Amino acid sequence: MPTHTARCEAVLKEAAFGLLQSEAEDADLMLGAAALLVGPYVNAGLVDEREAVRTLMIAAKGLGIEADEAGAIIERGFAKAPRSPGEGAGAAKVNAGRILHVVADWEDEPVPEREWLWDQWIPMGVTTVLYGDGGTGKSLLVQQLATAVAQGRPFLGAPVRRGPAIGLLCEDDVNELMRRQASIMAAAAREGSREGWAGLEDMRVMAAVGENNLLVQFDRQGMAQLTDWGEQWLALSQSLDPALIVIDTAADTFGGDENSRNQVRQFITVLNGLAQKTGAAVLLLAHPSVSGMLSGRGHSGSTAWPNGSRSHLYLQMAGEGEDMTLERRVEVDPDERLLTRRKSNYAAVGETLKLRWKGWAFEREAPAARPQLTRPEAMCLKALEEVTLQAEGGTISPGQGVLPGVTVGVTAVPFGEWSRRVLAMPLSTANGPGSRRAAFFRAKKGLKDKGLADFTSDWAWLPLRPFEPVDNVTSDRCAGEGSGPP
Repeated sequence: MPTHTARCEAVLKEAAFGLLQSEAEDADLMLGAAALLVGPYVNAGLVDEREAVRTLMIAAKGLGIEADEAGAIIERGFAKAPRSPGEGAGAAKVNAGRILHVVADWEDEPVPEREWLWDQWIPMGVTTVLYGDGGTGKSLLVQQLATAVAQGRPFLGAPVRRGPAIGLLCEDDVNELMRRQASIMAAAAREGSREGWAGLEDMRVMAAVGENNLLVQFDRQGMAQLTDWGEQWLALSQSLDPALIVIDTAADTFGGDENSRNQVRQFITVLNGLAQKTGAAVLLLAHPSVSGMLSGRGHSGSTAWPNGSRSHLYLQMAGEGEDMTLERRVEVDPDERLLTRRKSNYAAVGETLKLRWKGWAFEREAPAARPQLTRPEAMCLKALEEVTLQAEGGTISPGQGVLPGVTVGVTAVPFGEWSRRVLAMPLSTANGPGSRRAAFFRAKKGLKDKGLADFTSDWAWLPLRPFEPVDNVTSDRCAGEGSGPP
């Protein structure tokens, strides 16, 4: 069809033009991205391979790439590209190749270990969403993370996976990124790092403030379509073989309605497809709504944003969302931040890291040891965590807005829902509902005294807890309630 032919020719010219506009030091990387962009059309026979190679070779020669090297890069790009561009430029292009597995075949196969970029916080091969209000420092935090990944050194005191990191940064210009990076390196030196700037050739950032950065738009039927820039970004990301892909922010790259569950799911599917294709961790930054900050859920728009991602993190200022009295303003440290794992499909929710902004970089404050728990306390805490997770997922109605007596910044759940679940458990070795109820009230008081749970007569919630994620369960025989882990 003429329209499709014109589209194919336009893709080839667009790739060659983009290659010629690149910097000489990035020429080999951009040539690989151009080959990945043209590859699906070549593989499907929609563009003549000899013509595509000739056009890309001319552009490569203009950038000083040797003919043999250029030919090898183009060949690898065509080989890595999808077999077909698909119908249009939609999400299916990223997610081609569905397989119907026979589960019985897995019996003798080794179980693959879960891979993490940052253990328990950012998994590999899927999308993580990091929410934070403007000015909290999420862009700075993520630039610190990308630096640690590229250099293979600890991030906030914890090891991370080493590998290339690439970032589409839509809110800052290159001068701001340079100032921020200098501060990050100075902070690393203060902490005893000897790497200096070594290894940062594996960290690539695109300062794209003021540009049209939409990756995905939607047609009249509400179906996702990759933009021309979206195709280029996906091709560029794949060519780098990254461990981490940062997209800052959702507002700049998502061309749909943030309240539309269908459109949000399609956008997250595109990002998950990129994560699967590269094996990288995709980290999407976003801003919470006012209600998201007040409720403590830390997101904006449709619940498909946190639910579609596999991990949902929330960075907030100390005291965020509170009705601040003068005394409270004096108490709150303006340099303190709380990073909370609000949702994870692969780790426990609710863990909070206390961070401090110092010299234009973040440091982690030493966590307090988690208090010892009795067996009934551990069972009650686990039940409250489960109910909280269900409330955040929408299967239980949580408390909305600012509730009397409820701490701002957390998800409050109906007290009755928690107590019914707990009283169905074997909290006590003694028989009868009275014994279970007595054990529940002792455990409830113990959790509150230890700062692990709080409640009113109507609501229960998990405070923001900067504790180590260790379940220390002690014997409870002295109370007559059994011993050992639940």
